[in-house]
Order: sequence, then C-alpha cells, then structure tokens
Amino acid sequence: GGNPDALTISTSRRSYEYECEGERGIIKVCNGNYGDTKWRGINVVLLDRRRNLILESSAKLNEYYLNRATDGQKQYTMCHEIGHGFGLPHWDEDFYNADLGNCMDYTNRPERNKRPDESNFRFLAGLYGEVPGTAVEAQDGGNRALLLRRAAPKDVVTDKVRARYLEAKKELESNPENLHELARWRRLVGNEYAETHEVELGDDLVMVVHMLRVLEE
Repeated sequence: GGNPDALTISTSRRSYEYECEGERGIIKVCNGNYGDTKWRGINVVLLDRRRNLILESSAKLNEYYLNRATDGQKQYTMCHEIGHGFGLPHWDEDFYNADLGNCMDYTNRPERNKRPDESNFRFLAGLYGEVPGTAVEAQDGGNRALLLRRAAPKDVVTDKVRARYLEAKKELESNPENLHELARWRRLVGNEYAETHEVELGDDLVMVVHMLRVLEE
C-alpha cells in the first residue's frame, strides 16, 4: 500500500475479455489491440452522484499504440487510468509545465510520472479513510467522492437507465474522437493529448470517460 495506506486491494486474473465490460463493485483492467482509436488508454466509470459511489470502472490499454511505446509510457498510462477508477482526479492538466512526479499529472515525459506519490495517497485517504478505517464519506463535500467498496450488488439500475448506458457505450465505441458533438455528452477536459467526457444516464447515474489520446502521425 501507499503512505498513507487508504486501500486494501485484492486482484485476480480473468479469461481474456476484449470488450472489458464493467462489473459492479470492481475495477476491471484489460489490454488488447483495440485498433486505431486515437486513444492509448481509456477509463469508463459509472458514478452514482447522489450516494457518492463508484459503481464500476473499466480501464482499457490499447496495444495498437502501447506495444511500441516505452516502458515508462506503458506504466504511466496504466497507473493514470487505474487511478481514475479509484477516484483520483487530474493533478495538473498542462502537458508542458514541470512534472509533479505522479501519474495523475498530465505529461509528455511519462518516465517522470510513472507512479502515484504521497499526495495521491493522501487524497485517497481523504475519500476512504486509512486502513483499517471505515470512512464512508469524503472529507471534502466538493469532491466527487468515489467509494467503490460500498457499491452493493443489490443496487438496481432501471431498464431505462440500463438502455441509456448501453446506448452511451455504443456512442463511445463508434465515435471516441467527437463525443462532445453528440447530444447529451459534455466535454470536461479537451486538448490534443487527453479528453474527459460525461453523460447523464438518469436516476443520478453518470458515465464518465477519461482518455489519453495519441497524436496524429
């Protein structure tokens, strides 16, 4: 764990799953050749805003680009997208300024930002409490508190919301470069290197999509 230690994590390997569909109460991480999508890493988070919960998170690492990337780029991309799954926001959204030394800082020099740092762990401790703490509320009510471990399998998503969720997934897969041009999608961050979008699904559920982009060659 980190310092301070806010998360107790168990991991398991699964059979290969190209689609990397989210599952309630876990963070799923998949790598594969997803083609010329213009993103090398992407994370899709399903949020319950009313209860301050992450219901599910799925991160995909695109080997179409990463199989010829440096080890630093691979590690940065994986750390960054998994960080979003636990609730970490971007530390800085300028790719050209000095690096902060953690993987939630945008950078064009990934070797310098390959891992989380103490500031990331402190943020997580503010969300979850320190192990063996059982905090269930974020200390800062302004944060989009993300308490994955509280997501219960019994949570019911209505048919209407599930249909909108599946529709949004199809929109993401077919049009990842121009989501903000589609009805209901909103772009929160957008530049040549990265984008963040969200779409309201109803019943206080929101899909948030973070992607690290690849420049046109």
